[in-house]
Amino acid sequence: MYPAPLVDFEHISRHRCVLSKQVKANVLPGQFYISKQDEVIITILGSCIAVCLQDSQTGIVGMNHFLLPSCDGSLATNTNKNPVTFYGQWAMECLINGMMKHGAKRKNLEAKIFGGAHVTKALPSYDIGQKNYQFAQQYLANENIPVISDDTGGPNPRRIFYYVETRKVEVHNYIKDIESVVEKESNYLESVEHAIGIDIQFF
Repeated sequence: MYPAPLVDFEHISRHRCVLSKQVKANVLPGQFYISKQDEVIITILGSCIAVCLQDSQTGIVGMNHFLLPSCDGSLATNTNKNPVTFYGQWAMECLINGMMKHGAKRKNLEAKIFGGAHVTKALPSYDIGQKNYQFAQQYLANENIPVISDDTGGPNPRRIFYYVETRKVEVHNYIKDIESVVEKESNYLESVEHAIGIDIQFF
């Protein structure tokens, strides 16, 4: 058996890679994950954004994966299972608060931003990826959290590998089966709107 995840993250899918022997945690849209042990946090991004936060002093890192910038604030709670974490506004709050709960210091936080490709066809009049990226930049600026690197935009999805021990992020262009990524994101967009019961907002 491999080490258990931090409290509150038991529901995140994890497995040990047969070849590398490393534990991999798979973050889906609307989820976030925090760790301070030697493992890899993985996600696949189309127009979605993943913000990778790190506290270089304590070794605590975290990643979220959100679909849209904002929703009605009255619906937000600090939980990894609430559908509002599909929205950047609350995905960021939950990630930061969760990291601080596990010992990170706000003053030490640094960010890396990934995703925001122009792939989703569900709402063709909006460039959802660009709006997500703009939101992430503005949010982090408002919180005085420096962005030390990013890889965003373009036409292709990305697969992200965030190595907890080294705090390095590996980005692979996910060209295989792009249509599947687009279809899944479109379905997520529709399901989130229905689950929360409000209209999608853009800014």
